[in-house]
Amino acid sequence: MMTKPSSLQIVAIVWIVSGILTIFWGFGLVVAAFASLIGILCLPLSIYPFVVGILELVYGIRLASSPVSLTKAPVFVSVMEIFLVFWVDVFGLIAGIITLVLLKGEESTAYFAEQSARLTAESQTAIEG
Repeated sequence: MMTKPSSLQIVAIVWIVSGILTIFWGFGLVVAAFASLIGILCLPLSIYPFVVGILELVYGIRLASSPVSLTKAPVFVSVMEIFLVFWVDVFGLIAGIITLVLLKGEESTAYFAEQSARLTAESQTAIEG
């Protein structure tokens, strides 16, 4: 069994920290939206940072656990972080780029391929046995 690469631990920590900051940023956007009529009309747009923040926390905690129960790198979370630039969240943009590079690295790709093969073999054994 392959040990978890340090790059995945870094991704987990970045996602947990970024998730907390993104949720606070989303809360700030909601408060600012209630300050004006135009803001109230744009209120649905302020939900996106909350969703991204919650996903970052969930997947960050799942990546930090040992063993990792994911069979595929959750790249979509990094892509959603990059889109936070439209909500003027520069930290989310930087965190998204860093985590995307780390998740697409050779160590991470090999780890998830090995995890997928191991979980597939375990499920086959459970079905046959």
